[in-house]
Amino acid sequence: MPQVFYGKRTEPSFELKLSKDLIAIRTRSRRSLSTSRGPVPELYSSELQSCELVAEYPESGVEVYRVPSGREQRTMSERKNVLRSSPDIQFVGGVLIDPKTKEPVLYTENLFIKFADDQDPDECEEQIRQAGLSIKQQVTRKPQRDTPFYC
Repeated sequence: MPQVFYGKRTEPSFELKLSKDLIAIRTRSRRSLSTSRGPVPELYSSELQSCELVAEYPESGVEVYRVPSGREQRTMSERKNVLRSSPDIQFVGGVLIDPKTKEPVLYTENLFIKFADDQDPDECEEQIRQAGLSIKQQVTRKPQRDTPFYC
């Protein structure tokens, strides 16, 4: 099971597990997939007809659906492949859940990095690039040497 650390480094981690029946979808347009956009159904609409909307985050265009299983149903993999073919779909993937509550736990692709205050900002940026990351936003609290980055 994946372990997640939230908060300070000294705080205990907690475990999550991959749900077998949930799928997360993010659209580029940030529009909902659960609402009809016109009289002609889009390609992915049949993939979601039998699904239950479990959670939605309209500000980021993310929705989580419960996918039914059974002999008459398409597999999760088949559904993902069809959904990925839509140009408006940015991401389709599995969902981690809290094993106790069964609630989905969503995460972003963002990373927060905080270097020690005495580090050279140019060297910090170079380390980020060498790690294959790119800086989306630089955050500063103090104008001098404080160099946290969002990647």
